[in-house]
Amino acid sequence: MPLVHDPDRLALHKGLRAGLAVPVTYGVVGGAIGGTASLFAAFACFSALVFADFQGPVRRRLGGYGFLLVGGAALVVLAGAVADSLPAAVVTVFVVAFVLRFVGCLGGYATVAGTTLMTAFALAVMATPVEEMDQRVAGWAIGVLVATAVAVLTTARYRYPARHNLAEHARMLATDLRELAAGRHPDPRSGLEGIANARIELERSVARPLNSSAHQRALTGLLDGLGRATLVVERLDPVAAEDVAEQQLGAVDTSSDCRQLAALAADTFEAAARALVEGDAVDLGTVHHELTAHRRRLIQALATEDPAVRWDVERHAAATIGYRLAASLAAVTAADAAVVAGHLPAGGTRPLLDVEVEIPRPGARAFVGRTLAILGFHLRWTSTRLRNSLRAGVALAAALTIARAWEFDHGFWVLLGTLMVLRSGAVDTTASAVDALKGVGVGFVLAAPLAYFFAGDDTVLWVVLPIATFVAAWAPAAIGLGTGQAAFTVFVVVLFNLFTPQGAQTALVRLETVAVGVAVAAVAGVLFWPRGPEATIGAVAARYYRAAGAMVAAITAEVLDLPGSPRALDRARHELLATRAQLNETLQELTSDRRTVVDLSTRVALLTPPAVVLAGDWTRRTFWVDDPADVGRTGPLTGNVPSADDIPPALGPLTLEARTFEVEARLGLVADQLEDPGCIVRPLGEAGPVALPDPTGVDARVLLSWIWLRAWLDLLERSVEHTAPASVQLVRDLPRRWWQREGPPPAEVESPDAATV
Repeated sequence: MPLVHDPDRLALHKGLRAGLAVPVTYGVVGGAIGGTASLFAAFACFSALVFADFQGPVRRRLGGYGFLLVGGAALVVLAGAVADSLPAAVVTVFVVAFVLRFVGCLGGYATVAGTTLMTAFALAVMATPVEEMDQRVAGWAIGVLVATAVAVLTTARYRYPARHNLAEHARMLATDLRELAAGRHPDPRSGLEGIANARIELERSVARPLNSSAHQRALTGLLDGLGRATLVVERLDPVAAEDVAEQQLGAVDTSSDCRQLAALAADTFEAAARALVEGDAVDLGTVHHELTAHRRRLIQALATEDPAVRWDVERHAAATIGYRLAASLAAVTAADAAVVAGHLPAGGTRPLLDVEVEIPRPGARAFVGRTLAILGFHLRWTSTRLRNSLRAGVALAAALTIARAWEFDHGFWVLLGTLMVLRSGAVDTTASAVDALKGVGVGFVLAAPLAYFFAGDDTVLWVVLPIATFVAAWAPAAIGLGTGQAAFTVFVVVLFNLFTPQGAQTALVRLETVAVGVAVAAVAGVLFWPRGPEATIGAVAARYYRAAGAMVAAITAEVLDLPGSPRALDRARHELLATRAQLNETLQELTSDRRTVVDLSTRVALLTPPAVVLAGDWTRRTFWVDDPADVGRTGPLTGNVPSADDIPPALGPLTLEARTFEVEARLGLVADQLEDPGCIVRPLGEAGPVALPDPTGVDARVLLSWIWLRAWLDLLERSVEHTAPASVQLVRDLPRRWWQREGPPPAEVESPDAATV
């Protein structure tokens, strides 16, 4: 693995900007206003260019830097107001750290602005006694303004990460669908390798998707959606040739329908690729109209009284369900690709597909609604984000107390040292702490002789300052945390020796303060929720799968009009959506530290079966409506439904109900393994085909609902069988931590008997 990873030279660009802007700002402001202003200006300029580095349209970036200027200045004033009182300072730093870390759940600019704003507060609250407040505010404002001008005028030509890889994968799916439409099996491929490479590119890239939270959600949805579509397309059967005899009977041409749906899905995937690479517009109206027309053709064909025709439609219509799902997933992919490219797809904000598509609504009111919904979701005791925010507040409050008690000269380094290494778990925090201490130690070895021999020689220090600034801005992204800390140590030692010459003493204080801050972070990581998100992912995923099983039973009861609680489906849907959000949060926190990265194929495997359940619920609600406003207004299907006495038990809804029990049991077995990866599960036997009743005398819409239910249950069962091993392996492969103990041998979980079901 190469030592330096900067393929697009984005880290180099960031380092060059900071290396030129920060020393010039420091020198000019110091000569024009004063030393205090120059110090605040230097840190403001460095933080805004390196820590924030907003991306996206110029107007949005100007808004982000404007918020940094106003918010940072307000925090400087607040810090000055409470700095002279230790209790007030401790309480305030807890609140500020908690709020800045918590609002990071909004993503986008809110995530990257937190470190810069915390730098402003830490620098001001530890500078006591409070003097020259006007210089502090002026220095911060000037530094951010300089950073804004430099960032806007020297914008790097970002090659947006992963777009080409994702577009290529979308084209691959389009090619496979055209092969299936021609009656041929696609060429064997490497499955999810293309989008796995895209996720790796995102993880390594300096140009992370920081435009907005909607952009980030769309990019995550695009990765997951392409992976889910790959699993579906891989399991589609090639379209069979037309049967002339069946055409003479007047049956629906199933082969022609499958070809049309496959071509529709292929065209939509290609539109998604063009949107990613060329920024083309996306229209979902075509998919909406084609799926609606296909459903009408099926109902019209089933409305005939000719038993031969109805048998034919019943036998072949299920084959089109998979292609309908592929076309719907292609539309969802295209919608996410359009948002990633910077525009909204046409075709309405809620097109009727077989999968629900989330299109962000424009306008300030919708933005406020989304923001409040996200904050409300994370504001619960079990939220990983809430716990991490509380941990950060407590750790920084403790760091401030210790720094004041020991009366360090540059006490804000203690706070920044704590903030720098604090992670979501004790082990990750300790690992970051070790890297940081190594880097600071190397920086001390380099900076101490420089400060000792050239203390008071401003010429040499001014020559070294741009070089040290460049390396401090370039190294963290291009090499790693340890190297970045070594360079940052040299940078601050040179900067403060220009401000107040103290020789090697500044380097020694830097080493001491960072060591104390790192120790505080390590202790906080051990005392407060040390296990991290990997300790809960198995239990959360198990609840997700059990909620999916309950949802399957509720959907079947609704479709077959079985007796039961009318609120059972609503409760199951609420539980499934809640656990999905919690699992996504856990996966995000698990990969945010970039130490435990969940492979894309494993992530897709874990999320796919419950996603198929949600797709089934959405299809059940939209299959019979033409207007999106009518979604949710239709109740269970009613019509000419034969009584149980008229239908053999092996052929009627009882068979569908039995298959539902079996699918629910399989989801439950996966949940048991996710909750306890060591348990031994006796697998269920292979399920046989489900037959449908004699279609004679059954209402067309009711019969079609049975056909859809059978195809959906079959697809869901195949999805569970294919993805369960990878999902369980994800939890099993998470690193064992120091608090885990070897327990008794795993117990065997008795699976239900397939014959009994």
